[in-house]
Amino acid sequence: MWKLIRRVAATLLIISSLLITAIVGAAVQMFDGQGKYIMSDFENHDIAKQRAIQRAEKDAQKKAGVYLTQFSKSVNSELTTDEISAVTNNIIKVSDVNVKPVPFEANGEAGLMYEVTLKATIDTDGIYDFINSKTEEKITLVQRNTRLQNAIQTNDAQIELLKEKYRKAKTPTEKAALVEESKQVDREFLAIQKVEEAKYLSLDTQGKQIELCNEAIELDPNYAEAYRFRGLAYSRLQNYEAAFKDLSKAIELAPDDVLTYKARVFICRVHLDKFDLAIQDLTKMIELVPNEAEFYFERAEINTFLKNYAAALPDYTKYIQLKPNEALGYGRRSMVYMALGDRAKAQADTAKFRQLYEEESF
Repeated sequence: MWKLIRRVAATLLIISSLLITAIVGAAVQMFDGQGKYIMSDFENHDIAKQRAIQRAEKDAQKKAGVYLTQFSKSVNSELTTDEISAVTNNIIKVSDVNVKPVPFEANGEAGLMYEVTLKATIDTDGIYDFINSKTEEKITLVQRNTRLQNAIQTNDAQIELLKEKYRKAKTPTEKAALVEESKQVDREFLAIQKVEEAKYLSLDTQGKQIELCNEAIELDPNYAEAYRFRGLAYSRLQNYEAAFKDLSKAIELAPDDVLTYKARVFICRVHLDKFDLAIQDLTKMIELVPNEAEFYFERAEINTFLKNYAAALPDYTKYIQLKPNEALGYGRRSMVYMALGDRAKAQADTAKFRQLYEEESF
């Protein structure tokens, strides 16, 4: 009787918590963003505008980050600075972009500056999604955002250095060389913008996403995110060979991206029968995130399918260690014990499976 009461109370507590989360999570916050970019003589106007917009977006993201820091504390899920940055960049939506050219003069030199104002909104449901996401998803989102922010900062630093060198250049030859160098920096900048644009498109626009990623790769053939995102778009179109090729290239360029491995494992296992590679990828994923139970389970499932029962056994055991109160692990391990001829352990696991299954079913 007391067991029943405790379970009912726990269920009501969960339901009330979900209702509160839904109410609180419905809040949409708006932030203003301002950005300025001083254009050099050798720069393209369209790219200068985009750089100004990027600065305005960064300003809005910074303000949103301050808000989300306090918000995460209010729901008892305080996030790190890197996590806040990743969440903010992932869920922010930009609108009402206003770009204005303004004459600029400094140190006796006249030029043009672009000023940008914009509106940015975030839905706090996005932060709940992050808080409730799996460990590997959090790690990967933070890693991707860190790579993105580093790429943006590096690109900004490179263009500012080139502008300074151009101002000091004394010969046409020096200036021409700097202009050529700036074109490569601009190509890398535009590649980032193309992929970020693709991310904001709805999932039913794979053709446009692939087109933008194609353009990004043409601009910067070493941009891992362009291959990853194009690979996912190809996968949604069921072009699994193309998806496999792009995801493999993305892994080559960014070998710490767990979710790219995960996407390739799915394609290898379900669509291309590349089981050995799927096992290798899962091994790498476990190396990157050692305590993610699902990775051990997935590797065990593949080995079981291949009848490599001795290899599957320790992975099912590890899964059970990480999730001791889930019936599934015991049920699958009991089948492996039976295949290996250990009837006593198979029966013990079967009994545990039935016990937990009944409790879960209640």
